[in-house]
Amino acid sequence: MKIFLTITDNAGGINEELLSKVFLQHFTTKCDEGSGIGLHMSKRILEKIDATISVQNVETGYGKGASFTISI
Repeated sequence: MKIFLTITDNAGGINEELLSKVFLQHFTTKCDEGSGIGLHMSKRILEKIDATISVQNVETGYGKGASFTISI
């Protein structure tokens, strides 16, 4: 049995060119403010417990947004 947790925002989504890079170590779109380690470490921790995390852009009832799904 798997459990899925999906978290979706309505902040416009992630640029399609960057979508495949969001889990890379030190990748950030925040220039001087972000370290790019948060999503990378989240993915690594989840993989250690045989879980996964993925991201995609979605249309919500409130506009376009990014949707992260964790599968445990």
